[in-house]
Amino acid sequence: MMTMIDHDEPAASARGALFDFDLSPNGRTGAERRPRMRSRATGLAPLDAGCAPLLTSWLNDSDVYFPMGDVDPRPFTVEDGKRYVESHLKDTWAVVAEGPENVWTPVGYAGMFVRSRHRVGIFRIAIGNPAARGQGHGYRATRLMLKWAFDELDLHCVHLSVSAANTRAVALYKKVGFVECGRYRESRWEDGVRHDEIVMEVLRGSVRP
Repeated sequence: MMTMIDHDEPAASARGALFDFDLSPNGRTGAERRPRMRSRATGLAPLDAGCAPLLTSWLNDSDVYFPMGDVDPRPFTVEDGKRYVESHLKDTWAVVAEGPENVWTPVGYAGMFVRSRHRVGIFRIAIGNPAARGQGHGYRATRLMLKWAFDELDLHCVHLSVSAANTRAVALYKKVGFVECGRYRESRWEDGVRHDEIVMEVLRGSVRP
């Protein structure tokens, strides 16, 4: 389930604003998105309207929307992508990968939907570019998102949910430090088969080194 930012309190603590955008030409050129945070060849860069066509193509890919669980399989238009970007500028980053000549290009996206009163984040991530999967971008981007969540947003814990059939994702989250804290039994319908939906959490100070 996707949880949006609460607006009854500031979405971030005094330790850091959710985002401090610099969308000047110096921040990006063409399809490039330079990262604000990076780990080796993976980074997080501000999401902007220029990402909408890529986001649209990813959300039309069954390898992306089936694992998400809350995205219905329907045709997404570029206008849908633009609306998604506009509504998630404050909680979603572009996952970018470093290529030749130090050029960073988007390969996915990651969101942290904050329940500010409780200091809890709901995490999601998708590596949309098939060629970028299996290269560690999901792992490194997840660690960067948790660093941002705990060090900058001053959250106490981060939650996520994932299909039990998505064994690679479950293994990745456990490697980072997430632990299973519950299940919704047979709550995911994927390819004609029902699977459990696993609920996972990681507390401040519990991220594995």
